[in-house]
Amino acid sequence: MRVVGVGTRIIDFLIDTTIIFLLSYALNRVNDFYQYYWSFKGFSGITIFCVLLVVYYIISEGLFGTTLGKKASMSKVVDKDGKRPNFLQVIVRSVVRLFPLDFILIPFTDRTLHDIASKTFIVEK
Repeated sequence: MRVVGVGTRIIDFLIDTTIIFLLSYALNRVNDFYQYYWSFKGFSGITIFCVLLVVYYIISEGLFGTTLGKKASMSKVVDKDGKRPNFLQVIVRSVVRLFPLDFILIPFTDRTLHDIASKTFIVEK
């Protein structure tokens, strides 16, 4: 089990965040349409982004053990035993990502806060 480096993590982050941003932009446009034409109260753009972020990671890592960004870098999420993380670990990983300073621990521990909180690792396939 070989843990991936920070460079791989950055590439994964950029790919996944781009996908989430594009999906949230599309949903925000639909939301704006309903707000304008149907007087629907709607949601803020940041709310749509945050909900999609959590849902994207729960579905990707919960069902497949990887995301599209991790698939591109040939890596996956595992627990401390090298097995697929359980559903609770996936939920913790996904929710902790909403914390703005999630990456603050990388210089000190080579791991993100969501990895530490969920006791998971990103390894090469």
